[in-house]
Amino acid sequence: MYTRAGIVILMLLNACSNKSDKPLAVAYAKKLYYSDYEATLNTTHELTAADSLQQLNEFVNNWIKDCVLAYKAEENLSADEKDVNTLLEAYKNSLLVFRYQQKLITERLDTNVTDKEMRSYFEANKDNFILHKNIVKLRFLKINNDNRTLPVMKRLIRRDEAKSRMQLAGLCKMHAINYFLDDETWLEWDDVKKEIPLPAYNDEHFLKNNKYLEIPEGEFIYLVHLQDYRTQQSTSDFEFERDKIRKIILQQRSIALIKQAEADILNEAIGDGQVQVNME
Repeated sequence: MYTRAGIVILMLLNACSNKSDKPLAVAYAKKLYYSDYEATLNTTHELTAADSLQQLNEFVNNWIKDCVLAYKAEENLSADEKDVNTLLEAYKNSLLVFRYQQKLITERLDTNVTDKEMRSYFEANKDNFILHKNIVKLRFLKINNDNRTLPVMKRLIRRDEAKSRMQLAGLCKMHAINYFLDDETWLEWDDVKKEIPLPAYNDEHFLKNNKYLEIPEGEFIYLVHLQDYRTQQSTSDFEFERDKIRKIILQQRSIALIKQAEADILNEAIGDGQVQVNME
């Protein structure tokens, strides 16, 4: 790619190293200087000499390509086709408005969303929270099948009282190869199956008909206690959707804030006589 440009860069490396005023490249009378390249550098990341040369080479080649293509476009488009001022002005205004809106949101948006608000939204919009995958709450652990604590773990993993949970957590920390005990957290069933060698069943049928499983695998055994589940096409659980609901509420607040700000700004401009409409 741009072999000649690459040769030019190599010839100018000495000039680059001492930041000479000699241009790195020239295309249709336009000149590229090392200072132009330097302004784009990320000073927080150090590069090797080879990487620096490659990055410089790519920068110059891209600059040459842009110059050549722009020249060719300028040469082949009519005056009307080259008139992009209206588009540029519209884009500039759109960008400025967007940045101002983001500033308003940053400065004024109330980001405190209560549990009551989220639950109220969930109850009012349950039809929008239909699951497309199975989710579960569970406890599981993986342990050597000859571990002396295995009989105790089999008993504890099926108990819900706090004392048994604490005992199980302590034993897992010392003896389990892998474990997950937070059965208040919803997990996607497909993710669980990546961790546990479950038998091949229809997932919905399996979840409905199994509460506790012991799954041997070679020298290991998996103990699984299913606490709760929701199958696909059923209504999701509030806790599983909590983060999503919070984002929705904040998005709604952002839209309302922007609309109100736009109305206030427009009314202020009209009140100050800065806006005139002549439709007659």
